[in-house]
Amino acid sequence: MSRKFFAAMMVILLGALLIPLGSTQETGDELHPLRLYLHQGGSMDTISPEKAVPSVTSLSEGDSVDFTLTYPLAYPMTMRGYELSGGQYGVRLILEATGGIVESSATLLAHLYKVEGSSEVLLANGTFSGSQISQPVKEMPFSDPLEELHLDGGTTLLLRLTAERVQSPYRITLAYDSLTTQGRLEFLGDNLRRENLDLQVVDGEGEPLTELEPNLPAELRRVTFRITMGDSFGVYDLSTLNITAVDSGGTEQLTQRFSDFPSSGEGSYTYNYTWNYPAGIPSGDMTIIVEVKDRSGYELERNFTLPVAPCGVYLSADATTSSGSPGESVEYTFEVLNTGAENCTIALSVDSMSGGWSALVSPTSITLDGGESAAATLTVNIPVTASEGERATTTVRGVAPGGKERSLTFSTDVTSTGGFLFTVAGDKERTLQAGEYTTFELTVTNTGSTTDTFYVYTDTPPPLGWNVTLEGGSGEFAGHVVGRSATISPGRSVTFLFTVEVGLE
Repeated sequence: MSRKFFAAMMVILLGALLIPLGSTQETGDELHPLRLYLHQGGSMDTISPEKAVPSVTSLSEGDSVDFTLTYPLAYPMTMRGYELSGGQYGVRLILEATGGIVESSATLLAHLYKVEGSSEVLLANGTFSGSQISQPVKEMPFSDPLEELHLDGGTTLLLRLTAERVQSPYRITLAYDSLTTQGRLEFLGDNLRRENLDLQVVDGEGEPLTELEPNLPAELRRVTFRITMGDSFGVYDLSTLNITAVDSGGTEQLTQRFSDFPSSGEGSYTYNYTWNYPAGIPSGDMTIIVEVKDRSGYELERNFTLPVAPCGVYLSADATTSSGSPGESVEYTFEVLNTGAENCTIALSVDSMSGGWSALVSPTSITLDGGESAAATLTVNIPVTASEGERATTTVRGVAPGGKERSLTFSTDVTSTGGFLFTVAGDKERTLQAGEYTTFELTVTNTGSTTDTFYVYTDTPPPLGWNVTLEGGSGEFAGHVVGRSATISPGRSVTFLFTVEVGLE
């Protein structure tokens, strides 16, 4: 019979390796049980504590086998003890043996410690033998004459159960799947658990969100609620989670209910919910209501407010890349959207450019109602010295009242392989009297990407008695009234002097 008992006892102890943590409901100044479950049947999820248990062991005369279970505390807590017989206070161990009559030689030792660094500090203990082992409630007095224990967050509670046999040797086969009873530690308290509930709202890139822009494009009206729950024992046995969002007009924009959550086994549990909020939410505050309930019936609610932006800006364009030759201008059209809920004036600007490039935006401000958009223009001027394959980026910025800013970047490529710019200094048309002359300065700039030879000439003969000459360059261009040539490197210029002399008659 003693072998049957010990086999059943070992099954109980080893089956107790899964430990979900119960909670207590607070009502006034009453004391309520706080239960640390060694095993919980039914559908409640469980967590696996640290353990060091052999699968098969032999007990000879004087030998013993230990079973160790640990409970890490995520937050500080106070545990009050039951008033035990003799005026002492302590903890109750609920562990019922089944499977036969217990011989008086059998012994069960129970020790509860708190672990501080590498040392173990004894909190409560009890020794049970013979028929005491079969009793479901076993009292473990506190080691110090205290009514309550104060434990810091990060402390580990350690329960060590030692089964001893002092008669003839025998073998015990340990099983994990036939446990039918429950085991737990019980304390008392009116504020034993410390629940917390926190909400963080982030945008699509994971950045914290401080306000909702009600008229963003649909693909950007996406936020994620990160709801973090925790309790003293590092596991929140969450049963249901409700999320409600109510706008400033009292309309529920979101109502969601979730259930069937696993226990985390950590100091906190985080649930992420992504919401594509509707367009056109009115200005004011959006109220986010988060309600949670654990499997023991404990309820917790938190309200959070998220302002709805009165003004905002978003810039978009069908095309943000284009190309042109040196000396040309390239135009882009883009849309300016007021993403806020109210009428606002949005300022537009363009970042300065280097290397001879320049740009301007028109108009420089636009007034729009909430959700309204309008077109604007960006003009990029390519310098004559730009080289083929060169690319310049231009950034346009929109700023809404309150400082909310968004930008849009355009890229312009230089595609010309050869070209030139021909300019005339001063007036191209001049009035002269008989016998007078004038000289025109003609400048040729190589806007291509390679060295090339350029020709300046005229085949139009001057009126009778008039005289024209052309100077400059590096050689004569024969076969024309006047003509000269010049070899010019990319980006360089050569000036020619074209003189016209009016005849006397």
